[in-house]
Amino acid sequence: MELDSLYQFKIESKENIGKGKKGLKMAECIEVFEKDMSQSKEKGFSFSLNMGERLYHLMADTEAERRTWVAGLKVAIGTAKELNKGGVNLRV
Repeated sequence: MELDSLYQFKIESKENIGKGKKGLKMAECIEVFEKDMSQSKEKGFSFSLNMGERLYHLMADTEAERRTWVAGLKVAIGTAKELNKGGVNLRV
């Protein structure tokens, strides 16, 4: 796993989290933004990651959780881009 990537996990149980799937490299992310759901048929607290070639849509349980995710991802993206400029090895 790499420190500058976002992974998804399939949680089978409390004891069995499973292995991380598909790492999204934060340094390659163009932007993260809250999705306006006012005109959508779906309800929820969505936000998106623009990775250039692909747009990932994610959903939080609450508005506060969405704000926390978006703020955290913005910090992670900025940090990953700065570290990549210096050629830092981010493998664990």
